[in-house]
Amino acid sequence: MSATATLDQLLESGNWDAVEEAQRQGALALPTIRTFAQGKNPVARQIAMACAARVGGNDAAAILAAGLTDSDVNVQLTAAKELTGGKFPAASGAILDQLAKGKDDLVREFLALDAGYIPGEKTIAILRPLADAEGGLGENARMALARLGDPRARAVLARNLSSLTPATRYESLDQLRYVGDMDLIPAAKKLLDDTEPARRIGPARRPRFRRVCDQAVDTLTFLLKLTPPFPVAAEKIYSKAELTEFKQLLR
Repeated sequence: MSATATLDQLLESGNWDAVEEAQRQGALALPTIRTFAQGKNPVARQIAMACAARVGGNDAAAILAAGLTDSDVNVQLTAAKELTGGKFPAASGAILDQLAKGKDDLVREFLALDAGYIPGEKTIAILRPLADAEGGLGENARMALARLGDPRARAVLARNLSSLTPATRYESLDQLRYVGDMDLIPAAKKLLDDTEPARRIGPARRPRFRRVCDQAVDTLTFLLKLTPPFPVAAEKIYSKAELTEFKQLLR
C-alpha cells in the first residue's frame, strides 16, 4: 500500500493502517469512517470501529454504539473493546442495552467492564444478576460493581487479595488497577513480599513465572501514579534490588 493511500483506500483494502490515518485526520475522517462502518465488508466495518475510537467525540460514539448491534461478531467485539475506559459517555445507553440484551457473552464481557464507568442505579441493576454467572462475564460484572462502589463486590476483591492461591492473589492485584479501590492499597503493599510464582510468561518451551510481588509493583505504580527508578513493564520480573527500591519509594 502506497504511503499516500487515502483513508478510503485503506479501509476498502482492509488495511489497519487506516486507524493511524484516521487519527491524523481527526474529525475530518468521520464521514468516511461512517460510510465504511455501514458498508458490506465486515473487515472494513471492524477497522472503522477502531478508526472512530481514535478520532473520539460524540459522533464517533454513535458509530461505536451502532457497531454493538452489527451482524458480525468481530465488529461487535471491536466496538465493545474500544468503548472501554469511559471515553465515550454518549454511548452509555447502547452499552447498557447490549449488556442486558446481547447474545454473545464474549462481547458482553467487555461491555461489563465498559459499564464500570457508567454510574447509576440502572447500571447496578443490570450488573448484579450477571455477577452471579460463571466465567468471564460474571467476573467482569463483579469487577464493574466493585469499581462502582458495591460493598459486596469490593469485599470479594479484598478477600481474593489474601487467597491461599498465588494465581488468585496475582489476578486480584491486576483487577485492582481497574477497580481503583484505594482502601485496598495497604493490602497490595503487603504483597510486595509475596514471591510465589503466579503467572507463566514467555514461550512454553522456556517458561518463566511472574510472582505476586511483580504484579504488586505494577498495580501500585499505576494507582499511586509513581515513577520508580527502573522500567516497569507488564511481563517484567523485578530484581531483588528493584523491589527494595520500590519499597523505599513507598515510605
